[in-house]
Amino acid sequence: MARPTDFEGETERAGERLSLHDAERTENEARPHRKFSGRRNDPEEREAGFPLALLSGIALGVVLGAGIALLTTPYSGDEVRERIADGARRVGGRVAEGWDDVRDEADYLARRGRRRVNRGLARSRWAAEDAIDRGRHRMGW
Repeated sequence: MARPTDFEGETERAGERLSLHDAERTENEARPHRKFSGRRNDPEEREAGFPLALLSGIALGVVLGAGIALLTTPYSGDEVRERIADGARRVGGRVAEGWDDVRDEADYLARRGRRRVNRGLARSRWAAEDAIDRGRHRMGW
């Protein structure tokens, strides 16, 4: 196949003569790409930016809410910091208690699962021994 510059704006493809514009269009059509549709409220384009927009909106709301709360509070700066620290300690304590509960529940479920597995293995072993004994009895051993 000839290069596009060899024939003064024309190229050959499978015995045809094509202009450079036709060859470029053919190459571009072969490459998949996502084009901007130009339509308003295109569902695909809305969904693509949704997570970023949601997180940006949440972050903006948190910052604005905190700023408004600090500006309109009737307490002094020291009192506000102390209240925030107390609240953080309370939340931290609740999180630690919740984590302990989750860990205890996971330990309980793991122990219960191990017991069930061990019980199942023992029953399987007994069933295999019984089958072997029955087979030996039938064979007369």
